[in-house]
Formats: sequence, structure tokens, C-alpha cells
Amino acid sequence: MRRIKILSRALWGLNALLTTALIAFTGRYLVAPPKVDHLRDLPLSEAARSPRPAPEPPPSEEAMATLPNPLGPRAATPLASSTLALKGALPAEHGGIAFIRVDGTETIAGKGDEVHGWRLTDLWKDRATFTSPSGRRTEVVIEPFSPPVTHR
Repeated sequence: MRRIKILSRALWGLNALLTTALIAFTGRYLVAPPKVDHLRDLPLSEAARSPRPAPEPPPSEEAMATLPNPLGPRAATPLASSTLALKGALPAEHGGIAFIRVDGTETIAGKGDEVHGWRLTDLWKDRATFTSPSGRRTEVVIEPFSPPVTHR
């Protein structure tokens, strides 16, 4: 029993010591922190506020033309009009972007880019023209939207 009393008094003493240290820390660093001037060694000319840089211009529509094709490598197979579908087009004054589907793979082509060896030569909001290396031209129109059929 005597050992328990000694251990209890030791724990109460440790508790009082930790409480005193916590109160001293709170008073010194949290309630009244020391006044430290971190900029006292800097000359005033260097501490002056620098002017703000001009804001960056918004990205242009030409940024889409530089996007890589994330869906696969470009193949050099001949392009048949039956395997080519135009999903959408964003014509621009100098170029534009076409969203196409070739052989079940969707890709993006800019005006002048090659798709399976065919070059996108003309682009409008509803159609695009592809030209082969031999000069043969194929015009593709956007497929009309057809809602999915539901059976009852």
C-alpha cells in the first residue's frame, strides 16, 4: 500500500510539473509572442513591393490542334469512306479541329493533319473533306443524331 501512495504522489508531482510547463509555454509563445522583425536586415529598396506581372492571355483555339492522340498510334492503312464517320467539327478562321471515328477508334484531327494517310483539307461545321496522297477526295458529313431505340 505504501508503494501505491508513493507512486500516486510522484504522478501528481509530474502532473503539476507538466501543467506548469504547459502554462509557461502558452504564455510565452501563444499569448504574447516575442516581437521579431525578420526584415530588419533587408535594405528598404529590396523590401519594396514589386509590380504585378501582366496576366497571361487566355489559350487560343489553336491549342487543341497540338493535342496528342490519346487513343492510339496512327496507322498507314487506306481510308475507306464506309469506315470513316465525322462526329463533330470546330471550324476556325485559320484551321479547325474535326472529331472523327475511324475503324471504331475516335480521334482528333486538325486541318492539315493526316488520318490513316489521308489529309484533312477542308472543314465546315457540318462536313469535312479528306484528300489522299494521289489526289482522291472524300467528303464526310456529320452523322444525324438518332436516339437509342427502346423496346417495350
